[in-house]
Amino acid sequence: MSAPVSVEPAWQSRLRNAPQQMRSQAKIEQTVDAADRLLARGGANAVTTTRVAAEAGIAVGTIYRYFPDKEALFDALAARCLTRFESLMDDLVAQSRTDKWADPVGMLFDVYIDLYRTDASLRAIWFGGLLSLA
Repeated sequence: MSAPVSVEPAWQSRLRNAPQQMRSQAKIEQTVDAADRLLARGGANAVTTTRVAAEAGIAVGTIYRYFPDKEALFDALAARCLTRFESLMDDLVAQSRTDKWADPVGMLFDVYIDLYRTDASLRAIWFGGLLSLA
């Protein structure tokens, strides 16, 4: 399983139903993981609720219980990417307490570029116009 999906209030407002139990949260994770794999393999056109359900091994209705549309799934993926990037930045801040870098901005840029190069979903979301304005 990938990094957890953020359920902070700003993102959670895109969910139809907020998860109340661990198994509900697990279904959301399973759904977003499946969407992530499809997006990485085939781009935005490969992500349909039917394909996500098949990839996740769940019913389409389960997806619609939590996500109103596939754009909400893309928002969940974007939140996951942001959480991953924030974690990397937190690690750098901790590392900076003991290490001194000649070019700290360059270090930050390198971390972002490495994430960009290794995360196909991030590239698809960032440059594919998949972020909603909600």
